[in-house]
Amino acid sequence: MQGRIDDPSIPGGTPDPVIPNPGLPKVGDPPGPELAPQPPQPEITEPPRAPVEVPQPGIQRPEVPER
Repeated sequence: MQGRIDDPSIPGGTPDPVIPNPGLPKVGDPPGPELAPQPPQPEITEPPRAPVEVPQPGIQRPEVPER
């Protein structure tokens, strides 16, 4: 039978180093999705009241000739 390379009885052979098992990695919750920044939204308000238009003769309606 052939000797193994990591056998300490063989000159020049070294045993494998002992690496401790760290167990399960401690992984936190994944970060949420990064949303693009939104521009500030204007506050919703009531529109200004429309001006009341009073018809004037000759501008918005022509004068009616008298009969």
